[in-house]
Amino acid sequence: MPSTPPADQNAQPHAPAREATGEASRKRPARFPGAWALRLGFIGLGCALALAILEIGLRLFWRVELASWQRNLDVTVPLDPAVTLGVAGPARIRTNSRGIRGPEWSNNRSSEYRILTLGASDTRCLLQDQPNTWAALLQTRMPATADGRSVWVGNAGGAGYNSRHLVLAMRYMLNQYDPDAVIIMGVTDASMAREEGAACDPLFIDRDEKLRTLARDFAERPASLAVSGRLSLRGTYLWAFLREFRARFRGAGQGMAETAENIRKLQEARRHASRFVDELPDLRPGLEGFRHNLLELIRLAREHDAHLVFMTAPGLLKPEMSREETDRLWAGWIGDRSQNTYWSARAMAVSVDAFNRALLDTCAAEGVDCIDLASRLPSSTAVFWDQAHFTDHGSRLVAAELVEYFQAYFEKTRR
Repeated sequence: MPSTPPADQNAQPHAPAREATGEASRKRPARFPGAWALRLGFIGLGCALALAILEIGLRLFWRVELASWQRNLDVTVPLDPAVTLGVAGPARIRTNSRGIRGPEWSNNRSSEYRILTLGASDTRCLLQDQPNTWAALLQTRMPATADGRSVWVGNAGGAGYNSRHLVLAMRYMLNQYDPDAVIIMGVTDASMAREEGAACDPLFIDRDEKLRTLARDFAERPASLAVSGRLSLRGTYLWAFLREFRARFRGAGQGMAETAENIRKLQEARRHASRFVDELPDLRPGLEGFRHNLLELIRLAREHDAHLVFMTAPGLLKPEMSREETDRLWAGWIGDRSQNTYWSARAMAVSVDAFNRALLDTCAAEGVDCIDLASRLPSSTAVFWDQAHFTDHGSRLVAAELVEYFQAYFEKTRR
């Protein structure tokens, strides 16, 4: 009877099977990259599809507008009595669901007369309690038109806005808000002309790519105003939605609380200027561009059948100022603020006066109403707490001028 072979001999015939198994196990990972790539492809496709659905949904149901203020804002800005003399604080800021500083308007459009105010920071009135701003006072003091319609006044002013900004605003806001009248006051074209001099582009608003860049100075911007016309993530409604959501999440009005303190520091810096410049650059290109922009604003108002009222820019600036008055100034630096060089008060006053005269001349030539606030309001610290921003008393004076104007206008145009 043959003897039983040793155990290690019995294992020998099975070695090829183990090797085959080992080879199979070594080959199995080679199939994994393809499987994972397929899975990742499906995940990526699903994400792209979800983003596309979100984009389509936002385009269908989310109204993206050009707005100077963040929507549904309700913040309180502390004031420094040593800076904003003549202004009762704190300043509460409330905006409606359309990004306008003011109340919601009526659902019955035919029963309401809508007035939209546009301009720079002297229209915006950031450091002034809402009921004391001249726009709010206009609505309070003129509750109805001569034919019985209620009056709604909304503030769409923006810090640093010049007539270029207002052309962009009018191109969108007249359709968005359907105002019956638009009041424009206090743009910063004189400051821009001093800064740009002969390099100022009079046809800036005709160059679409340039005009689009100003959209970044608004709180909300439509996707159609993406800086680049090329297809990109930043040009989507989803990007605009995330940007607005982020602005609300991080705290409405962030940075406003430091405004008064920042102005105090700027006033101090100007008081210790190393040099004041009295000789102005060539303002003619700036004035030419300003007139060109005014004509476009007038054209837009007429095209939309909106009554347009301009107001010249009043202020504390004049060729001869007292020490108390010059201590209120803080703007007018030249180039980099670290150079501590400023335009003189006389130079700033002369440039502002040149643009006020250009506004009056253009309005007279075009048959458009212009209230000459610069000559009607006293240039004193009782009216202005700095070079251009109104005290509470100053805002009451502006509102009184506008109430007088609109009462006469309503009587003249009674239905």
